[in-house]
Amino acid sequence: MATLEQAIIEAEIEIKGSLRVMESYLEMGLVMYSGETLKIKVEYKEIIVFKTMNHLYFGNYKIPSDWDFISLEEKDKRLSKLINLLLK
Repeated sequence: MATLEQAIIEAEIEIKGSLRVMESYLEMGLVMYSGETLKIKVEYKEIIVFKTMNHLYFGNYKIPSDWDFISLEEKDKRLSKLINLLLK
């Protein structure tokens, strides 16, 4: 039977692995979409970040309620802030 300490270590490994995958996909997106519009770049970041967050929250992550009503610039700003927080 796993101890609490072992469970915490395993969870930490899982979280770090998910964040590394997210970071890799975001880096690929920087290259693939470097010449694209802000809309395309934000849509790509949304997919990667929100799918990762949903995975980390066991399928219970909720996209911010105002997401559909804010500008692309604000979405990009928020996504960048969340990415920076997650990858610290």
